[in-house]
Amino acid sequence: MQHTNPKQKGSILRLIGTVKDADGRIVSTFTKDNDIYLWNWAVFFFFFFKMNFCPIDATVYSYRSVYGVSRLTVASTVYGQGNGNTMESTWKVQIGGSNTAPAVTDYVLGSGIQEVTPTLPEIINDGNILKVVFSSTFAFSSQAVVSEIAIKANYVIRNDNSPYLLTRDTFTAQTVPAGGSITLQHELWFNGTPPAA
Repeated sequence: MQHTNPKQKGSILRLIGTVKDADGRIVSTFTKDNDIYLWNWAVFFFFFFKMNFCPIDATVYSYRSVYGVSRLTVASTVYGQGNGNTMESTWKVQIGGSNTAPAVTDYVLGSGIQEVTPTLPEIINDGNILKVVFSSTFAFSSQAVVSEIAIKANYVIRNDNSPYLLTRDTFTAQTVPAGGSITLQHELWFNGTPPAA
């Protein structure tokens, strides 16, 4: 069954959160749609398009690393493999505690707390709808309040340590008890929108 909403077009990013206490009991759950795809997201995808359309073209794209440094993609090589470099485990999901609203020009979390390597992405299809799903679990030894999340990438568009955020969003602040955890599942929806939560 396809779920559509005439007010929502294009791809939707759904975030599903589950907070657990130290004994593994569910404390709270939430769902939020429409994380912000950042400027760096567009650079990442158009870099791939450009490399396949015309790799010898000298066009480069500007993006901002998590260090606040403006960088340029390379003109003719996809980096991250070979020469002793690898993309393995360089992509992370970050969590933070800021409630500052996201903007397409964001390049860093407002108040970063922790980052983890997410699960392997799964591609799911239902008719013409495609959905990419992965999740990240953050454990805390002491109580923490979390309210923002980002997907951080590295390499691919350059062969140096210039990590960059692809998405960032805030959500209703969640208190994770001491010894507890929060699991955040990303669902990237294409050609359709998620059903109402």
